[in-house]
Amino acid sequence: MNSFSISAGGVCIRNDKVLLVKVGYGSNSGMWMIPGGFVELGESIEEAAIREVSEETGLETEIVRLVCVRSGTQEREDGIQSSLYVIFEVMYKSGILKKDDQEIVEIKYWDIDDVMISNEVIELSKEIIKATWETRNGLYRGNEILTNNKYISYNYYLPNI
Repeated sequence: MNSFSISAGGVCIRNDKVLLVKVGYGSNSGMWMIPGGFVELGESIEEAAIREVSEETGLETEIVRLVCVRSGTQEREDGIQSSLYVIFEVMYKSGILKKDDQEIVEIKYWDIDDVMISNEVIELSKEIIKATWETRNGLYRGNEILTNNKYISYNYYLPNI
């Protein structure tokens, strides 16, 4: 049976350090990565990113910009899975670090230079962190607009001009 998943994550940089989680499950078990997870039914991608960062780290954040979109397909025992992973830069608002004991082994802020040379950080997280850190590129949320449809939430992103 073919399937589709949508995931969201958040890059949180504070005081020139980036927040990473060490996961204890799945194919990335034991590795450090950007906090994130699956979008739940009825939830926007932005809401999922904020919720996942909060659940995994205890921190409240807000969306700054869209920094990466990763798409992929993979063969699984039950068919082909297509996936979409949307990563935002998020800004710290409040809270103290507190990990989700069910999914997360450890959380900490890393020096950016250490992330880039570590064999413990997954490669996609490295690429996303580097782009977030080195540029102001990305897509920023557009102004509120009227639409002809009734959305519960409605966001669009454009380059920063």
